[in-house]
Amino acid sequence: MVSAWTLSRTGATRDELASQAFVVLLAGVAAAAFARLVSTADELRRTREELADAAVARERERFSRDLHDTLGHTLSVMVVKAAVVRKLVATDPAGAAEHAADIEDVGRRALAQLRETVDGAVVPSLPEELRDARTTLAAAGIRATLRSGPPVPPAAAGPLAWALREGLTNVLRHSGATRCEVEVRHDQGRFRLTVVDDGVGVVAGHHDRRGGLDGLRDRLRAAGGGLDVAPGDTGFSITAWVPDSVGAP
Repeated sequence: MVSAWTLSRTGATRDELASQAFVVLLAGVAAAAFARLVSTADELRRTREELADAAVARERERFSRDLHDTLGHTLSVMVVKAAVVRKLVATDPAGAAEHAADIEDVGRRALAQLRETVDGAVVPSLPEELRDARTTLAAAGIRATLRSGPPVPPAAAGPLAWALREGLTNVLRHSGATRCEVEVRHDQGRFRLTVVDDGVGVVAGHHDRRGGLDGLRDRLRAAGGGLDVAPGDTGFSITAWVPDSVGAP
């Protein structure tokens, strides 16, 4: 505007005034575009940093959850079998040796699972977890009843295998149960896994019994499923479910 006024005072033509005004307008647009570009670049940088922080947080949460669910269960099994070895070593050396061999096998699997956890590739097998459940509960002196319905597709079996592992860890570590029932069934468009014991239920000093359930809820929620927990004065039960459409194209 100042330039146009100056030109008009010196007798500039209308075309010259229009040309000067266009140049000034173009410079203003360029300055505004450059300022917007700088602002956008700063916003992209902040967004990239936030995404990187979120990715690190997700990986840390994933590793912590997998480590808890994998090694927590495995170490519980090893403790149970070590206690059996201690009881049998004097009266039944052959039986003690058999359980000691199981501890060795479980330890090797724990090392493999730890490597898989670090690599983010750990996915438990539901049939294997069901087989291990029977022998582990028997070793702990807990009468086991296992009922399994139709085969569960892999996409649904993984989350349910984690649920079974967490449920059995709770039974072994906290319940004081003498009986445990495990059932896998399909109804109302869902695959369900239920673990029920006749133990102490909810008592003072055992609030940590819920420690791994939050991570389990996250796993099931990611698969479109959920978790129902029913503690009582006697006994404790968890029911995990996933839709039968999980993993479908």
